[in-house]
Amino acid sequence: MIIKSLYLRNFRNYTEQQFDFCSGVNVIYGNNAQGKTNILEAINLFSCGRSHRAVKEREMIRFGEGKGSAAVIFEGYERENTASIILSMDKRKEILLNGVKIGRMDRLIGYFHCVLFCPDDLTMVKGMPSQRRRFLDMSISQLKPGYFQALVQYKKLMEHKARMLKNQDFSEMYPVFCEKMAELGAKIMVYRKSYCDKLFSYAKIIHEEITEGREQLEIRYMPTFEADDYTNGQRLSEQFIQVQREHDDKERILRQSVIGPHRDDLVFLINGKNVKNFGSQGQQRTVVLTLKMAHLEMIRQYSGENPILLLDDILSELDLSRQKYLLDKIEGRQVIITCTNREGIFDSENKKFFHIKSGKVE
Repeated sequence: MIIKSLYLRNFRNYTEQQFDFCSGVNVIYGNNAQGKTNILEAINLFSCGRSHRAVKEREMIRFGEGKGSAAVIFEGYERENTASIILSMDKRKEILLNGVKIGRMDRLIGYFHCVLFCPDDLTMVKGMPSQRRRFLDMSISQLKPGYFQALVQYKKLMEHKARMLKNQDFSEMYPVFCEKMAELGAKIMVYRKSYCDKLFSYAKIIHEEITEGREQLEIRYMPTFEADDYTNGQRLSEQFIQVQREHDDKERILRQSVIGPHRDDLVFLINGKNVKNFGSQGQQRTVVLTLKMAHLEMIRQYSGENPILLLDDILSELDLSRQKYLLDKIEGRQVIITCTNREGIFDSENKKFFHIKSGKVE
């Protein structure tokens, strides 16, 4: 997969700018706070359906403007495609794929593939459980659009249930919401367990390669309750309902939902020890690199396309051995990298530079 061009209008600090990329290494360089990361954010938006850093979509609209947009031309699935996302301050975003307006983001997710590496990825290992759930949600959505839709529906129900618990509203509709949440929650758990098992099968090999066999990585999916059978969605839904009932009194007292995928977590172990609590900074960074490379390989296997690689000032975060591993593995892929200095970046003949200053290419 190759992105040929990106067009931004009133997106972050860009008034209007077009980027025409080469099929090899694209180096976006300049001082800090000039808008380099904004370019990667816009590209990644087409792959994951949401920003990797904005809480609300309106944050991506240029200050003082009512609308902002991003559009891409990309080659994938043996044809040239176009996609655009129009953001608005007062209404839902509009999405167009090959000139046709589509109502749901999951129709675009899974069609455009990229993998983003950024310094904040370290929070996947050392941060709160919400950071690891975010990694799961964005990664699985890229592979399984149905997961994204189930997640959106589940979050709406969860927010409604939270209001009912807060207001102590236990009308006849309350058990209906709980049952629907159990159905969708079970579906999400099946997706997550399947993804984690597959991710681990790739990650354990990659991690051994990076550490030259010195470290054994283990990934454990940690739901709020252990399912009897992750392959039987109906049975899991019934078990979900039963566990909810067992915690009903606790939820009413606390006025919050304590059972479900909104409280799931992941645990990463190196040689049997929890990396979050006992791993060094270098080990934690290696786990992040492993996870990203494993996910990249999963996308390639699933889609048959090499995903675009987005590197946000990441080389400065890796030591020389991890840099070498990454650079060896990305040969033959399209790469878009941000950095502060163009010197010494990638030994490639197929290379293009973009100097960014105050939201413009100079």
